[in-house]
Amino acid sequence: MLLPVMGLLLLSNAAWADSRYIIDELSVNMRKGMGTDYAINAILNSGDNVTVLSDDAKSGYSKVRTADGKVGYILTRFLSREAPGRIQAERMRSELETLKQKNAELQQSLESQQANMGQIESQKTQVSEERDKLQSRLDWIEEASANTVQIAEENQKLREQLLAIESEITNLRQENHEMKTLHQGQKVGAIILGIGLVIGWLFGRFRRSSGAWSSGGL
Repeated sequence: MLLPVMGLLLLSNAAWADSRYIIDELSVNMRKGMGTDYAINAILNSGDNVTVLSDDAKSGYSKVRTADGKVGYILTRFLSREAPGRIQAERMRSELETLKQKNAELQQSLESQQANMGQIESQKTQVSEERDKLQSRLDWIEEASANTVQIAEENQKLREQLLAIESEITNLRQENHEMKTLHQGQKVGAIILGIGLVIGWLFGRFRRSSGAWSSGGL
């Protein structure tokens, strides 16, 4: 029967327990009972955190448990729901230092991101230039591909013209050869004719000379 009652008391105390701080006093005595007649079992400093197990408004004492598990009584007026100004100032300084550190980290991260953005912009410019070059090359290839048929037809016409010119050159060479052969034949005929005329002239003159000699001898 005793155990259930104690369990209920513990549960009720745990449900009622309240966290408070020792006010701005250099030190506060925690006693074993409610009153200065009881012995001091701990000395609490300003800012120490205790758990209030119960309050006795009539005596002005509160039953508390320290962070290290000691239980005793302390005057309720020495307890506050808010941390003392010194503790709050220290917390604020700590939070300020934390915020400063986070701000410095954020600043460093921002600078790093800005540097990365600069690199990204540079890479973006290079990629854009490469894209423009490739697009220009693609346009040229498309234009060249569109003119492929026309170029092939023009090449065929040029080949035909070249063959015709080569054929004409061959004919001209043949005609030139024939004309040279004819000219050489005419030259030989002319020479033969000239030689014949000279021989005839000489033969006629020889006959006349022979006749004159014969008449004179008779």
